[in-house]
Amino acid sequence: MGDIEQLKKEMAVLKQECDELRRLSLARSSTTTAQTSSAKRDLSLQSLIRPWGGGEDEEGVDIFLQNIELLAVSGGWTDDDLKLICRLKLTGAASACIAGHPELLEPAATFQDLKKVLRDRFDTLLSPAQRLLQLNSLVQRPDEGVLAFADRCRRLGEGTIPKSLTAEQSRYAREQAEQVLLAAYVKGLRGEPGLQLQYHPPTNFQDAVATAARIELAKAQVRMANQEVCAVQGLSGNETRFSRRGPCFKCREDGHAAKDCPGIQPGPESGSPSKRNARKGKRGACFVCGQQGHFARECPRRSNAANVCSCNSGVAELQAPNGKGPVEAPSTGTTRT
Repeated sequence: MGDIEQLKKEMAVLKQECDELRRLSLARSSTTTAQTSSAKRDLSLQSLIRPWGGGEDEEGVDIFLQNIELLAVSGGWTDDDLKLICRLKLTGAASACIAGHPELLEPAATFQDLKKVLRDRFDTLLSPAQRLLQLNSLVQRPDEGVLAFADRCRRLGEGTIPKSLTAEQSRYAREQAEQVLLAAYVKGLRGEPGLQLQYHPPTNFQDAVATAARIELAKAQVRMANQEVCAVQGLSGNETRFSRRGPCFKCREDGHAAKDCPGIQPGPESGSPSKRNARKGKRGACFVCGQQGHFARECPRRSNAANVCSCNSGVAELQAPNGKGPVEAPSTGTTRT
């Protein structure tokens, strides 16, 4: 009987020791896991996520949330990290939507709760026909490059293909969507790339994007070259433009246009004496007296000159210099009877 009691005591001691060893082992493993997970966390990956406001021209809410979840796996983010980064990347209407749900700030709220609120608000189920109308109305924004505009058109063009199609129908629908995408891209481009693609229509969407990118790059290089020329010569844009056009048409000097020529000072009115005299000086001497300062029609000696006038007999009569009547014809020695 005493041996049995002794064995029970030894078994109790062994059980306590096993429990203590198990507790220590769990504590050591949890510490190691925490250290490993903290070492793998990389919150700098959030810089790869673009801000999102839920606009019509932006990517869908599913794509935005999917990008966050993919980076969370690579960066070892926790659920709290997901909530914080997602809230920091929201702008505009999306940020206002989350601000209207204070329950998401509770410690018990999860990233799944945040996803549900965003999807309920911004996951608009547009039909392929509605997305096709949006694609046809797309226009390149002033601060948007040709490549970024192509990505926006391609993303919206994917939504124009119905999902419930067979393989053959899906292939045909994709070919038709490619043509619609090409037409919408060319129509929505601004500036020189859009004009060039309209003059020389490309055969497919990839060629259109490549051609537009080359034109945009060439224009950027020309603009940089002009800026370098202005910086070297110390000229402004207007001076450089006038120097390329040639000299002034009035004084034949470079650096200004004819309307800005300093050689002629305009008067207060278009018919001012200074402007009229300048024009007279430019036209040369009078054709009657040879003097400067007036035109031939204003010459004071013209009224004293002999003028030819018509008469009823058909014979020219000479007017006297003082204008007081005809001058008698000279005698020829013969008399007409």
